Amino acid sequence: MLALIGGAGYMAFKLVPPMVNNFQFDNDVQQETRLSTYNGDSDATIKSKLLGQAQELHLPLTRSQIAVRHDGDRVTVQVAYDVVVEIPDRKITLHFNDHASNVPITQD
Repeated sequence: MLALIGGAGYMAFKLVPPMVNNFQFDNDVQQETRLSTYNGDSDATIKSKLLGQAQELHLPLTRSQIAVRHDGDRVTVQVAYDVVVEIPDRKITLHFNDHASNVPITQD
């Protein structure tokens, strides 16, 4: 029973940090999409900001994995990346796909 609890603790120790980092990065994607709707950031600026935030969280992310699309007033950001977690005798690949879309609030 102790070995089972220890194994579960070890797995949590290895798997939870990438999941927490993704949660934080997903919040960054949501916020950046919301802000860029109003401040008029270009695709390159949005990508640079998100790439910087990903680097702060030590996420294995490249500029090409960040897709930004402007469709009129709508801004859509899609980010897909994988994190490989190494445990004894095995590698586990966690797939993350963060998405945000926003339309500005306007008065008619």
